[in-house]
Amino acid sequence: MDKIHDLLTRQVPREIASHIFAQCISSYPFPYKREVISQPLVLGAVCKSWRDIAWTTPQLWTTIAIRTRSIRDPALHLELLDQWIARSGQLPLYISFKTPRNSTTESLYMFYPLVDLVNRYSSRWKGLHLFVSSSLFNRFTGDGGNISILSALTLVLPPYERGKVEFSLKTLSPQPQSVKLCGIAPSSLDIKWNNVTWLEVSLHLDELLGIFPDTDQLVSCTIFNCFRASTVEYHIPQSPIILRCLQNLDIRSCSVDPAKIIEAITTPCLRHFYTNLSSEGLPVHSFNSFIIRSSCNLEALRLSGSIAGDGELVTILRYLPSSLKQLFLEPDLRKNARPWLTKEVENLFKLPRSPSKCGFFPDLESFQYEGPQTFSWPDIIGTFFDPPSAPPSNHRLQILDIKVTQDVHLTPIDPNTLRSIHELQESGLKITITKGGKRQYRLGGSSSA
Repeated sequence: MDKIHDLLTRQVPREIASHIFAQCISSYPFPYKREVISQPLVLGAVCKSWRDIAWTTPQLWTTIAIRTRSIRDPALHLELLDQWIARSGQLPLYISFKTPRNSTTESLYMFYPLVDLVNRYSSRWKGLHLFVSSSLFNRFTGDGGNISILSALTLVLPPYERGKVEFSLKTLSPQPQSVKLCGIAPSSLDIKWNNVTWLEVSLHLDELLGIFPDTDQLVSCTIFNCFRASTVEYHIPQSPIILRCLQNLDIRSCSVDPAKIIEAITTPCLRHFYTNLSSEGLPVHSFNSFIIRSSCNLEALRLSGSIAGDGELVTILRYLPSSLKQLFLEPDLRKNARPWLTKEVENLFKLPRSPSKCGFFPDLESFQYEGPQTFSWPDIIGTFFDPPSAPPSNHRLQILDIKVTQDVHLTPIDPNTLRSIHELQESGLKITITKGGKRQYRLGGSSSA
């Protein structure tokens, strides 16, 4: 085998072979998955020549994933970790450390030397992702130096240990760009927020709104959950917090009234708004006021779950700006849920905002719907496209994706509507119609199946 593979490595300079090996890591979107971490060892197992190249290619060794569940011999693992880091040269390190949720302090004591070893290289931490118990959490204190290149920080604590930790690198406050927090109060972190552009959190309401004024560079924010304020004395700010750079806002779930979040912020640069509020529902009045107050050029809106109270989708759509390009609707499948695609909604889409514009959303490029069939096929097609006999319109819709998710009979598409769909192929329109996981129709343009 060595002779066969030596023929390959001898045909290119060693630095080129090293660069090719490095691509085995950089091409993966999830660098901490087991198959990615093992790539240096896989390459080194092929033959001696490949092993020599892999062992001297620092880029292969910059990602470190420690899973205490799989460690049987901590002393041996400590030695291997030391060798792994040594092969990374002086490059930035990306470290992920994970312990089982039911770990006890006694069971984790044997892993303290691993944390201490990682601490010695804190000046090279580029990414630090901790999914650990509090007994290990408090040991990540760095080397006490005054250099930090930390740009990505993930801190996830088991739910039953919330509030028992602090994160501090002793003499230095990092300025990460990306932060993910779950179960940890921001006040227990010794970091600077003014450089954060990407935020993913599960926090109490007062904690969430408390960090917003310091994140003046924030571009993307995902709220996985928002709980009630941690203190009964907390009051929502009277004046909304202006997040001047925020472009992407995603609210997945709320244990508190989501109106308290929406009413507390203003986002003049917002481009994408996503929400999935099944139990709470999107508060219509608060959302509409938020859109008006922000005066943003919203381009993408994804609404999943339900609409609070007696609110209707058409009321929300009326307040959206004409800049909308992508609309995704996924209503709740509860039996008594109010239908979203009503005649009022269909008529609103056809209503031009001005004589020179086609439709209420003239720049709309993609419409996706996933839910019960509360419409007829002629109506849903006619909502976006004029009959073939009508003068050509200047619509920009490129994707129409309808997925009927309830286990009911899918109403067939009548021949006239089907003929209209085929005639729209020349415009490049792609139509996908599915029932559950089974595709019923997919038509349109050169990209159709």
